Amino acid sequence: MDEYVLKTRSLTKTYRNTVALDNVTITLKPGRIYGLIGHNGAGKTTFMRLIAGLTFPTSGEINLFGYTQAKHLQHARQRIGFMIEAPAINTSMSAKENVHLHRIIKGIPNEELEQELLALVGLQNTGKKKARNFSLGMKQRLGIALSLIGSPELLILDEPINGLDPVGIVDMRNLLQTLCAEKNITILLSSHNLSQLYQVATDYIIIDHGKIIETITLSELEEQCKQYVLLRTNQPELLVSTLEKELHTQNYLVMPDKSIRLFDFTDRMETLAALFQRKNILITNLSIEGNTLENYYIDLMERSRNV
Repeated sequence: MDEYVLKTRSLTKTYRNTVALDNVTITLKPGRIYGLIGHNGAGKTTFMRLIAGLTFPTSGEINLFGYTQAKHLQHARQRIGFMIEAPAINTSMSAKENVHLHRIIKGIPNEELEQELLALVGLQNTGKKKARNFSLGMKQRLGIALSLIGSPELLILDEPINGLDPVGIVDMRNLLQTLCAEKNITILLSSHNLSQLYQVATDYIIIDHGKIIETITLSELEEQCKQYVLLRTNQPELLVSTLEKELHTQNYLVMPDKSIRLFDFTDRMETLAALFQRKNILITNLSIEGNTLENYYIDLMERSRNV
């Protein structure tokens, strides 16, 4: 298996005097879900359109499955499924008719594939209902079914979650995780909302004003946003001993200023307070600290714009 499905090097796109994408260099590995995060106008759709071949870079390189030359890239794109800007749905047709039409256009001979794809995205029982009468979530799932014709190895989805209701978000999340885990499809999906992608993506690419400002894995993001109890006392040694003996935890850090970050019991503040009072430990600070996803994202954006 290839070590990557997509690499870009210094990928840049300008429109007249506007830089839409600025020296973007990233690597997508197989079997992962990448969240491309950025405000509207940050360059997300421009990047996806470049990978899809819907527009061409001003400079830089696209490497798909090991291919970089234009004639080879066109062939490599047959291994990619796209849903960019809006699903390519004929709203006067049913879900099955849409899938049938796209299968014929792509020259895929397997008619059984139609029902398989509809079942995969949960639209197998929509019958003759026209797509114009579908909910937004149903339209998004039909768009994904169309993008899966041809069994792609890389799936690129532009804002597939935004605008969905809570049930639709859960359905979409489950579908994407199934595609990645069971079909081994690498997925790149965009959003302007980090929290929406938090339970979906395994990796995050954060973009602002056409520049990549951070790439981070889920575990690294969780570490950055980890909640903890901040403890201050004039008896740090006694406090640490109490944590280990009474609460049986070593999940803490003693900071250079002798404050202590306790990563357990963040939901049991009263228990902690009662314990410290019983042990006659004077606590001068007992508070929940740590970044939220939203604050982390906002701080990141502010830092990048102040550079």
